[in-house]
Amino acid sequence: MTVEHPLLARALASDRVAHAYAFIGPEGSGRKAAALTFARALLGTEAATHPDLYLIEPTPPETNP
Repeated sequence: MTVEHPLLARALASDRVAHAYAFIGPEGSGRKAAALTFARALLGTEAATHPDLYLIEPTPPETNP
């Protein structure tokens, strides 16, 4: 699995991964895809069903979808 972002690729290559990363940007910019790719690379799996992979997403209030 190839992580294309230079910071994330360098963290994986040097085995110096931080305790947390914030994937920020506008809707449709690929934040979720980048985070999942990075997580799969960390876990060494291609599957998104790894038992240690949890996807936590906010649930916006009904008044602010």
